[in-house]
Amino acid sequence: AEAKATERRGNEAYQNKKYSQAIRAMSHAIEMLEQAGQGDGKDALRLRSNRAAALHARGWCGDAMSAVWDCDFVLANSDKNAKAMAAKRISCLKKGGCYLEAKRSCLQFLKVYGVDMEDDCGVSGMLESLNKMLATSTLSASSTSSDDERDSDYEDEDEDCGSEVGAEGNAEDDEMGLVSEDEEALQEAMEEEYKMVAAGG
Repeated sequence: AEAKATERRGNEAYQNKKYSQAIRAMSHAIEMLEQAGQGDGKDALRLRSNRAAALHARGWCGDAMSAVWDCDFVLANSDKNAKAMAAKRISCLKKGGCYLEAKRSCLQFLKVYGVDMEDDCGVSGMLESLNKMLATSTLSASSTSSDDERDSDYEDEDEDCGSEVGAEGNAEDDEMGLVSEDEEALQEAMEEEYKMVAAGG
């Protein structure tokens, strides 16, 4: 009963966008269930799913990977809402900067569940933006390598090389701006999925 009450407080905090408060409440409820030997039961799995959504929404350093851990735990212990949970995991990997792993997970997701732009939990869109980000990262690394080679041969061109690196940085910022719009749409989808999980009990 105490764990349920704590969970309700966490849900209310999440709905009011008080993510730190929500995470603390959900973590406390999970601890109580673990102490009661119910750490992998239905209630604990629901709490972990909801905590992953709160961590993703808060977005502090380390939050995304903590959310991935929660997603992995739920996927390993339940088949319920597996498709939505797998998509949430990919979104957390992407937000945490694990782009290659996120891309691999996207491809695996689409292999398992099929390509359906209207019912793939946003995974096709994530894969597209990941491909763009990885391409931009590769071009930026290539440019930096070329600049280093030029710097070693032509020390008097340091200023010009700095300008080229700055130009690449601006291009990457533009690309990241596109990704931010995609993340906003994904967050909205996660909000809807959270409501479904919370209501489903």
